[in-house]
Amino acid sequence: MPEGAGTERLEEELLSHFPGSRIARMDRDTTTGKGAHQRLVEKVLSGQVDILVGTQMVAKGHDFPNVTLVGVVDADNSLNFPDFRSAERTFSLLVQVAGRSGRGERSGRVMVQTYSPDHYALQCASRHDYQAFYEQEIAFRQPLGYPPFGHLVNLVLTGNDPDKVFAAGDLLARELDHYGQDVEVLGPAPCPLARLRGKTRSQILLKSAQRMPLHRLLQYLDPLRKKISSGVKLSVDIDPVDML
Repeated sequence: MPEGAGTERLEEELLSHFPGSRIARMDRDTTTGKGAHQRLVEKVLSGQVDILVGTQMVAKGHDFPNVTLVGVVDADNSLNFPDFRSAERTFSLLVQVAGRSGRGERSGRVMVQTYSPDHYALQCASRHDYQAFYEQEIAFRQPLGYPPFGHLVNLVLTGNDPDKVFAAGDLLARELDHYGQDVEVLGPAPCPLARLRGKTRSQILLKSAQRMPLHRLLQYLDPLRKKISSGVKLSVDIDPVDML
């Protein structure tokens, strides 16, 4: 589910359809205060909450024995994210959230809203079929050289001035492509979160079948940093977990 406004809107919709229900929301806004998250969990466990609305944090690590129905809104939000791990994340999240339902004596149901019901990540998650998901995901990654068949480094450029950020990305990609041997230089391109905290963000992805060519290429980064305009920050993420 989307953060903030998305969960608030869903909470309002549920209140209009189930006016007598006790609805609580678990997201970044409602759990930032000291002890707020634990107090909310205790309310749910004590039966003071009929419907719990939240972001992905609802799915992780909670044991609510009386939950008999779980709904996932807009599962495509994570499935269509421009990251090679998007299917893996979607599968993992759906399996986790499905596990919140039917943990007590009563059986449970899971309902998923999606525009891609035939996607293998959703189909495998619906059956809790880890092996089938693994086989299809590996078949996707191997020809493209994505982990575990290759290694990645993500370079992220951040700054207040978009022109400087994009110019720095062009310069850096051009230089790295010149020096790099056995390394594929992808980008620059706007990050999936192209604007964050008021700053423009661009990224360059380095991909290689072996680690050593990446290590050799990264040795050129320090002198190349000096060519980047002031006000543009370069960060290096080796073996990135996500492409945000």
